[in-house]
Amino acid sequence: MSDAQTITETQAAEPSAEPAGEGGGREAAARTLPGRPARGPRRRVVPALAAVLALLLAVIAVLGQRLYVDHRTEEARSEALTAARLAAVDVLSYDYRRIDRDLARALRHLTPSFAEEYKETMVKAVKPTARKTHGVVDAEVVGASVASATPDRVVTLLFVNQTSSTNLKSGKTTSLNRVRMTMERDDDGRWLVDEIEAL
Repeated sequence: MSDAQTITETQAAEPSAEPAGEGGGREAAARTLPGRPARGPRRRVVPALAAVLALLLAVIAVLGQRLYVDHRTEEARSEALTAARLAAVDVLSYDYRRIDRDLARALRHLTPSFAEEYKETMVKAVKPTARKTHGVVDAEVVGASVASATPDRVVTLLFVNQTSSTNLKSGKTTSLNRVRMTMERDDDGRWLVDEIEAL
């Protein structure tokens, strides 16, 4: 056998060696093929984004509620103050000649609980004295402001002049009074007097 034949047979018998690292290169290429992005970071971003959106919605809800309450409170201040001025004239005035009618008109401005207290005072104390002395009292609101307010309860401060006359003396007397009048909104949206306090 010639040397050339021996070399040829030897090369044919030996398996062809694959270049080192070629198989690993294909695996690496497969892992980095376009269209196969890493999934781990994206899975972490989605929950974080959801948490941020939830927090943002909560902040918006809180701010919206606060604006709504502030708006209702501002409306309450205006409406209750107007109602207090009107109520004060009827509640703090009377004429002995029509005191029952005056009482009925005054009660329309009051909450049920305060109406009972007011009626008892008028019937037991004011009415007998007014008829005996021919008492007449006219109230006039000359100034008004809001001391505190919530959407359903407002405390007002009124400056009230009361001009009175009786048969005990001639002429009229004017009293300058300060009154704290607490107003409450009822179920029908009306502002009613729940308390009166002379200052």
